[in-house]
Amino acid sequence: MGFTLEHSRANLTEHCKATQELVFRFMESPEVARGLLICGPVGTGKTHLLSAIAREYLVKRADVRFYLTRELFRRIRDTYEKAAQETESQVIADLTECDVLLVDDLAHEGRATDATIGALHEVLSKRHGNFMPTALTTNLTIEAIAARYDTSIASRLNSWTRLVMAGKDRRA
Repeated sequence: MGFTLEHSRANLTEHCKATQELVFRFMESPEVARGLLICGPVGTGKTHLLSAIAREYLVKRADVRFYLTRELFRRIRDTYEKAAQETESQVIADLTECDVLLVDDLAHEGRATDATIGALHEVLSKRHGNFMPTALTTNLTIEAIAARYDTSIASRLNSWTRLVMAGKDRRA
């Protein structure tokens, strides 16, 4: 599991009732929610919430993948190495076939390459089209996502249920 020890005990009950209800609607009806885009400034609890969602799915014995975007992109890039342990097709299959995909901190992966953006598009497109639960956190707006990655990625994310986290930096 990709979340840290700090977030390993994250629980939805630590979030307000409206957030809990939105998350449960997403979990119960992925064909309606299409996905869950958790946005907001640094330190507002996006990763904590994503970890709580992972915990809910794990309790249900779902096959969950949780990645920092940087880890996800590194996994894809590593398939291009001569001594790679897995192929890009295997990684894409794993990410598109798991029950739940949770991606934290879109835009904090460093420089995204055309290949990793293309792979991200493929994963999100397949999951989106097959109504597979997918949630993503970011500090970016939809417009910034379109400019940084791709308009088709931004379009898919824009159709997802959006949860905006607000408030002061909880780490400060």
